[in-house]
Amino acid sequence: MSLNDAYFKCVAESEGYREGLYLCSEGKMTIGYGRNLEAHPLTKKDADMMRSFKAKGEKDPAKAMHEAWCKTQIEETAKNLETWVPFFKGLPDFAKVILVDATYNLNEKIKDFKKMLAALERKDWNTAADELVNSDFYKQTGLRGKRLESMLRKGTIDGK
Repeated sequence: MSLNDAYFKCVAESEGYREGLYLCSEGKMTIGYGRNLEAHPLTKKDADMMRSFKAKGEKDPAKAMHEAWCKTQIEETAKNLETWVPFFKGLPDFAKVILVDATYNLNEKIKDFKKMLAALERKDWNTAADELVNSDFYKQTGLRGKRLESMLRKGTIDGK
């Protein structure tokens, strides 16, 4: 599995997929794989993409459009991490996946995880996991936080 596929798999598992509108835990209108519509409204480009998927015979063009949007956001997230976390490129893949997944949810707030990031830079996975567990993010995200903690402690992309 490519690193980009691992990013998507992790984010998709964390966010889940919902075709219809719903309110996220922060009360924001959301759709697809955790797309906050206030921050990222649907655009003509999205509609064109969905029509293109439909014309190509895609079974579920809406889901394909949401997946494509999510993957684009993941690419942007990884690029941002390369700027915000100078040692990001040198991390093992499992640590990159964890940071991309958390940052997909937190965006720039990931920079506030100074102790966790310092532990990641030292490659001290257990301390990084401890710092994750001590965060509000961990308490608020339920299974997502637990899975990311397991991935850190076990040094694996799937936490197993």
